[in-house]
Amino acid sequence: MLKEEMQHLYFDVIVAHFAIGIIKMSVLELYKRIFTTKRFKLWANVMTVLVTAWTLGAFLVCLRIQ
Repeated sequence: MLKEEMQHLYFDVIVAHFAIGIIKMSVLELYKRIFTTKRFKLWANVMTVLVTAWTLGAFLVCLRIQ
């Protein structure tokens, strides 16, 4: 019983990391549509790369824990 609950918790953590990453990227895309200066778009793209790296890193850490 406890092992099954831990598996569900583990799966929930992975899904939460992906959900948080997708939400962050969607907010950045919204900002890029609102603020149209080239400088802002550049920094928004840099942050999108960082958020993507964070999301993939969190996923890989979860795989490493298992």
